[in-house]
Amino acid sequence: MPSVLHVGVRGDGEVGDALGLLSSLPGYEHERFDFAGSPRGVSLVRARLLRRREFIARMRAADVVHVHGRAIALIYPMLLEEQPTIWTAHGVEAWWPRLLGVARSHIGEVLPRTVDVILTASGAEADMLRKTTPDLGPLLEVVPWGFPRVKRRPQARWELRKQLGIGDEITVLLLAELGDQRLALAAVDEARDADVDIAVLVAGGARELARMKLRQPHVHTASYEDHPDPFSMFAAADIFLVPDAHRGYALSVLTAMDYGVAIVAGQSRSHGELLGNAAVLVPLEQSALTIALLDLIRQPGRREYMAGEARRRARQYSAPKFRSGILAAYERAMAAH
Repeated sequence: MPSVLHVGVRGDGEVGDALGLLSSLPGYEHERFDFAGSPRGVSLVRARLLRRREFIARMRAADVVHVHGRAIALIYPMLLEEQPTIWTAHGVEAWWPRLLGVARSHIGEVLPRTVDVILTASGAEADMLRKTTPDLGPLLEVVPWGFPRVKRRPQARWELRKQLGIGDEITVLLLAELGDQRLALAAVDEARDADVDIAVLVAGGARELARMKLRQPHVHTASYEDHPDPFSMFAAADIFLVPDAHRGYALSVLTAMDYGVAIVAGQSRSHGELLGNAAVLVPLEQSALTIALLDLIRQPGRREYMAGEARRRARQYSAPKFRSGILAAYERAMAAH
């Protein structure tokens, strides 16, 4: 059975989400390699040398190398082997423009010689890469994310809200790792000053939540350590606030859609492509986020319409369709060798 080596940078949420979906991809064995910081007792230079050697050895042993997200900027000098290689450009709208022009140009020159397929989740990501680095055009394929359908239990909402100490208030969900949470919390506080009753649920890792120092009585927290399924938090939410413009096809956004949660998100082409009329898309400014929240809170009919539209659009993004696109990319890369 052919093996796939998935390469990422530890801490990249999209990489973990992708591997969760791809681990059951039929016909392949899956391994993961993380580029991480220096181990204790080892100098940074030596640690990088050891990681480089380990990566090259594991890359040579794999049948397919699947590089995820920002890891491409770290390892492109090493992608000079003859293995079938795929790059999935997670979140590329956010970080690719921030690369130094020289680095972006150099990577753009190397990739056509070393990568067989470049996958993006949206047409917006593909167009940005095509525009900034035209030589990548023939390698690009758009494979939108897909995910298993949510099995909803009608009583789950109230069970979870009771467990978290949330009453009947309109509840806004934030994910601690997603976007500018200070901006989001400031927008919620401004909306509360307009005399609307809002509860906030912030979900995230225990360490992230501790750093945020959330002590206001209307702010409730749920750590992933206590709730192993982070996406179960959507059952308690009325509005999902995404203070980010570059996570258009994040699994969290797709899951919110499937749960039927109204969404307020940063304005971007990727978000528009995914969400259509199922969200309010605004500039990432406190006043714009506040106005969007107030409109949804004060117009329950509009909120319900957007929730229904989100559920309808979510049906387009199935796990089988996603896996089928990835399988086709693996076959294309292997056929090139």
